[in-house]
Amino acid sequence: MEYPVKHRAERLLREMGRQAEGKSDPIVVPRAAAEKLNIDLESPVYEESVNRLLDSGYLERTQNPALGTTMGTYRLTQEGLARAEKLGGV
Repeated sequence: MEYPVKHRAERLLREMGRQAEGKSDPIVVPRAAAEKLNIDLESPVYEESVNRLLDSGYLERTQNPALGTTMGTYRLTQEGLARAEKLGGV
């Protein structure tokens, strides 16, 4: 099960790198990235992938400036941006 989670986490990170492209504050929405990649949002692999990115320090929870909530809103860290660039996402 390790490979699918790692692979999906990298695909998510690459897609979120694309979301962050050109933004001064790299706010991203993993759910939107997963939907674009046709990853099942109800799948445990999706949650595990997001948690892997959080645990790796590539992603951090943040507040949505427009909504004032943390629901579904994350920020790519500098490490996350660099890794997404290596994966071809930025």
